[in-house]
Amino acid sequence: MTRLIALLDVSYDDAAAHDEKVGAGWLERVLTAFAVGDTGVPTPLPDDALSADDFRRATEEVLRRQVTTGEGVIVGRGAVVLLREHPTALRVRLDGPPDRRDRQAAAVQNLDPDAAHRACAQFDRTHEAYFRQFYGVQIQDPALYHVVLDSTAIGADACVEIIARAADCLASAPTGPSTNGPG
Repeated sequence: MTRLIALLDVSYDDAAAHDEKVGAGWLERVLTAFAVGDTGVPTPLPDDALSADDFRRATEEVLRRQVTTGEGVIVGRGAVVLLREHPTALRVRLDGPPDRRDRQAAAVQNLDPDAAHRACAQFDRTHEAYFRQFYGVQIQDPALYHVVLDSTAIGADACVEIIARAADCLASAPTGPSTNGPG
């Protein structure tokens, strides 16, 4: 996010507000007029505010630069689609049945069950719409990923070990990985 902020010369709050945001034409313009400021009071954005497409393009540029370093973990931001042709970018999806994801979110984020359910459902809708609108793919498509793990059934430490091992295997593949996914 720091690189995105520097590239666009915007505040952290502006970048976070656009993170994985899906544009909706008229609705986007109406909703962005009520961006929540630090005071908790809705305040209109200036007319020259950057669009969701500006942030998406800048985010993609930052991701492409980051992957060339060979270091780091990129979470979200359409990276599984954007980097699907990159030979050493391991694409992973952490998932699980909705009811168990809700319980896990409630425990990890200290939320009541209803709030956790709403948060998970909103998270899923936002990400599904983002992938569909900007990349024309379904986020659940297993062809987008090298590894799909049920992180509600497999503990965090084990998930990390599996992902690290898969990354090592991908990096040392003698002929390079096969290309998954559409395109």
